[in-house]
Amino acid sequence: MDKFSEILKKYAELAVKTGVNIQKGQTLVINSPIECAKFTRLAAEYAYKAGAKDVHVEWGDEELALIKYMNAPEETFKEFPKWKADGYEELAKNGAAFLSISASNPELLKDVDPKRIAEANKTRSIALKNYREYIMSSKVAWSVVSIPTKAWAKKVFSNLSEEEAVEKLWENIFKIVRVDKNDPVAAWDDHLKNMNEKVESLNNKKFKKLHFISKDTDLTIELPEKHLWAGGGEYNSKGTYFVANM
Repeated sequence: MDKFSEILKKYAELAVKTGVNIQKGQTLVINSPIECAKFTRLAAEYAYKAGAKDVHVEWGDEELALIKYMNAPEETFKEFPKWKADGYEELAKNGAAFLSISASNPELLKDVDPKRIAEANKTRSIALKNYREYIMSSKVAWSVVSIPTKAWAKKVFSNLSEEEAVEKLWENIFKIVRVDKNDPVAAWDDHLKNMNEKVESLNNKKFKKLHFISKDTDLTIELPEKHLWAGGGEYNSKGTYFVANM
């Protein structure tokens, strides 16, 4: 990661300025795996520089999660801390922005009883229902970015060494999120402008159906009346423009 220290700073700045578009006096909540601590600290620093009032970090540890799944009693997965659910809801109610760092080991839970995972996910979903309504309706600004982990990188580039795989995945992510540009924030401004123009064009055309034809394809998809195309970013309830998925 040290090799990419400068470009990583650009990525963190992009996540804060364009992803959640942090505002002065606002609280930023970062959900981060402990493996992504360096990036999380950079994001927190840029958030404060941009005027954030506070940065709250919720650390996640997959290895601890695995230990819990393999050893905890069944009733554990039917419970979720009320204080945590209430805390997330309060943060959202008070207008916090939420940045989530997606970085996981795709094979870590392969030996866990699927019923345990399903029960835990169901319990968490019910407990966080009110908080998720703020996110899913975009009442608050939220964004998701990705950071390579060794296990994920090896899964994608299995023919490379662990170090080479991580480096290769970094390079791909940087390219996808336009951090390889001189000014990633400006590059995203141009990208979002282009996306919005395409969305407006599609909505103006009011298509009734889409017809896909190729050598082995002849597919027609009827579109609902008054359908709307969307893409790029959107505005939260306070009129702040953000990009949910980078």
